[in-house]
Amino acid sequence: RQVGMADFMSPGSNVEVGCGVLKAQIDYFGEGKIEKAIAAYHFGTERVNKDPDIIKSDETVRRYVENVVQIRDRLREQ
Repeated sequence: RQVGMADFMSPGSNVEVGCGVLKAQIDYFGEGKIEKAIAAYHFGTERVNKDPDIIKSDETVRRYVENVVQIRDRLREQ
C-alpha cells in the first residue's frame, strides 16, 4: 500500500489520503497523462504499466476514467 491512514471512517482523512494517492499517480505518470494517473489510482500502477493501452482495451477502465474526467470537467465549469 502507498499510504497509511489513521481513521478509515473519517471522511476528511479518506479524502486527504485519496488526494495524496492521486497526486502521487499524477507525479509518476506526468501531468500530460492524467488519464493514466486516474486509471492507476483505481486499478493500480502495476496494471497500468503492464498494459499501456489499458484505457482503450479494457471497457471497465475506460468507463471509469471517462466518468472521472467528466466529473472533473463539470466541477471546473462551476
